[in-house]
Amino acid sequence: DGVIFLDEINSMPLSMQGKLLRVLETKRYYRIGSSKERTLKCRFIAATNVDLKGCIATGTFRSDLYYRINIISLNIPPLRERKEDIIPLTQQFLRSFSEKYGVIKMATPELMKILLSYDWPGNVREMKNIIEYLENIAEGEIIQLSDLPDHIVMRSGKGFEDWSLDEIVEDYEKRVLSSMVKKGATLEEKNQLAENLKISRATLYRKLKKYDLL
Repeated sequence: DGVIFLDEINSMPLSMQGKLLRVLETKRYYRIGSSKERTLKCRFIAATNVDLKGCIATGTFRSDLYYRINIISLNIPPLRERKEDIIPLTQQFLRSFSEKYGVIKMATPELMKILLSYDWPGNVREMKNIIEYLENIAEGEIIQLSDLPDHIVMRSGKGFEDWSLDEIVEDYEKRVLSSMVKKGATLEEKNQLAENLKISRATLYRKLKKYDLL
């Protein structure tokens, strides 16, 4: 007893579709290399990201298999159509990857705004990959807006024309400081950086602390 999940069933070759249909109809199968017929006792769940009726029309999916598996059909809208799921999914992925890598990371409200406005063409899989990327790339415990890949920001619908002046300045300021100083820099290196930037050491330290670069 159990459940067999067939993801992207639309990509299954026609030859395999016929064999699957036979198993579903007869509830009988053979193990590889065995001549003993066995009884199948499990449930099948199939998933697809395309319209199977369209696949039937183009001859890439069997109509008899479609009608055999289409007993209970659930339509799950893409992530861009259920934005209310983005925040809880982000929190769940952050918790999961924090446990995996042993480092707790948190997202800023500004970063969450971008995630909410992005259209997520790759749906939940893309989101999971992006969160794992951020978990690894972000320095310190706070994931900043500047840690996001450029294509996320560009396709989020929030270009620089939609940013406040403070957001633009802070993003640029962090990028500049991140490129000029690394964590663990010596006191002499930081003092030299303050001199090069023509700001006081106190101002530099305040900004480094703000952007978690100390």
